[in-house]
Parts: sequence; C-alpha cells; structure tokens
Amino acid sequence: MTIQGSARPHLPDLRSLQALLDIFALCNILILSNVLDERTYWPSGTAIPLTERYTIAYARGLCLWLLDALDQLFILATVGSEAIFTNNLTSVRLIAAKFLAQQSAAILNYKQVAEKNGMRGALHCTSSKLRQQLEGCLTIWPECAEHFQICRKASEKSMEWVSDYHYQLLPKPFESFEGNLYIVCLIWDAKTLKVTNHDILARGSTPEDHIHFKRENDGNFFLCIIGLG
Repeated sequence: MTIQGSARPHLPDLRSLQALLDIFALCNILILSNVLDERTYWPSGTAIPLTERYTIAYARGLCLWLLDALDQLFILATVGSEAIFTNNLTSVRLIAAKFLAQQSAAILNYKQVAEKNGMRGALHCTSSKLRQQLEGCLTIWPECAEHFQICRKASEKSMEWVSDYHYQLLPKPFESFEGNLYIVCLIWDAKTLKVTNHDILARGSTPEDHIHFKRENDGNFFLCIIGLG
C-alpha cells in the first residue's frame, strides 16, 4: 500500500516564520496558563489544585525547553526583497521573548481599557492583579520580563507579531545544511540537550508556585525545585 500525501501534515513547516510564530503562540498560552486562569484571582489563593499546578509548571518548563532546542538548532536571517542576508542574524530565543512580552503587554492593555469602559471581566481580576501575575510569571525568563516592561510602557495593543523586518529560519550551521528540517529536529532530543524532567519542572516553576508548594507542605518536592533536594 502506498501512502499518499505528506507523511507529516501535523508538523509545522519551519521554513516559514509564520509556522515558527504559531509554535511561539502555543507556548505563550501554556506559559501564561496561570495568568489566564480566573481561579488564580480567587481570594482563597488555593483554587488551583496542587497537582494541576505541578502540571502547569511542567508544561511551562517544557515550552522553555522547546524554545531552547529551537534556538540551538536554528538562526533567523533577515530577508530582503531578493536575497537572505546572512550577515544580519537574530536568535530564535530573542524573537520568542519579544513575542511573549508583546502579547503579555497587549493582554494587560486590553484589561486596562476594559476597566476604563466599565467591563468587569473575570471575577476578582483587576488590571493591577493581572500585571502582578504577568510580572511574576515572566521572572522565569528575565530577557522576556525586560521586554515586557518596554512593551507595557508603550501600551502595546497588538497580539499579532509586529516587526520592521522579515525573517527566514535557517539551520545551524546554515552554510553546510543539506537536508530536511524535520530530520534535524527529530535527531535533537532531550538527551542531546542534557535535560531531565526535574530540570523542566524546576525551570517552569514561578515564585508563586514555590509559595504554594511550600504552603501545601510538599517539602521534598519544594527542596528539589529550589535545588536543595
């Protein structure tokens, strides 16, 4: 039997910046899971079950690991009208950080505008609490936190990627690449990057997560998260 069509229709075509931005957007949703969850703002502070908080922290760390992997595999080159300029290169992590910062600032700006127009939104969620949650979440990615403050002060309004440049994704080292982008991705696994499940979970845990882990008397896990276990 012959398989017709693409054998990988579920995989994004990383040769286009739009596909890369789609991956970033998915990661942004997962990274901001707690921020976007209305239970985060409930007065009790414990509305999100501890096991679910572990899962969210792990997903957040997994996104950061994925972005690290893409950053080690690829580079973004500026695209001109007729050619790719390989002397003007940008890291994948930098674009990912700016995109998350931009979308985070746009969410905050939307909430502030909604409040001014008398729209309450999620119960107990105010723009000041939202900003606190965003800043707390982004502490796990200092580069992104810095860009967030820039976007926030500029009252960013767009959820769509905004840039004066067009980019082309190229594998590293792009001078000698002769193959399939998907094959490159498949051979670069967690063992190659020397990362463990513990590393991923610790990477995705925010300062607020640490408070909840300790509050729930999950001492052994908390010590592991902060690197003492």
